[in-house]
Amino acid sequence: MGVEPISSVSWYYSDTKKKENVSCLAVTIKSYNANMGDINNSDMLVHLNRTPVKAKRWYMRMFAYVIDLSITNAWIIYRWDCKALAETGLTLKNFRIQVFRSASGQRLGTSRPRKSSATSGSLNTTVDVPTPVRGHCSHVPENSVRFDLTLFHAPVYTTRQTCKFCSRKGHILRSNVLCRVCKVNLCLNAERNYIIKYHEIVA
Repeated sequence: MGVEPISSVSWYYSDTKKKENVSCLAVTIKSYNANMGDINNSDMLVHLNRTPVKAKRWYMRMFAYVIDLSITNAWIIYRWDCKALAETGLTLKNFRIQVFRSASGQRLGTSRPRKSSATSGSLNTTVDVPTPVRGHCSHVPENSVRFDLTLFHAPVYTTRQTCKFCSRKGHILRSNVLCRVCKVNLCLNAERNYIIKYHEIVA
């Protein structure tokens, strides 16, 4: 929007106590007066169900505001469609709840299955892993199994658990990689490759 077209508006002067016609630019008063109601209405709707965010980082509050504004704009478009179809539609609060349930996979009462980070060519991850119990000793494989190199000690991607080789009291490291034979989690990355070290016999 630019300066044109220039129109005239009636302006009240307190000195003369009279209204006089003055020139008005399209980019300023006319545009602002025509759209200020929509902006005020948008701010009001956003703050009706505002996402509570307490953060020292200012951009986190800005991010929450953008999410709230996007949901509010989506609700307004949804209301237009409902009006065109002669339907009642959801309130803004119920619409936000429905968006949350759809995003978290809870619309039908079932959770969304997680995508595995393993590639399609990885080994089968259906391994019977012993469930850790608080207060009990963790699973330890027998030495005859651990050091038997004839067995296929292949790494399998599974749930994140404590690494059995490098973790100590006060220094806990966790890994998503499991030995499919020993059934213990071991670190496997660029810095620590304990799949090999765990199965080596130390003299």
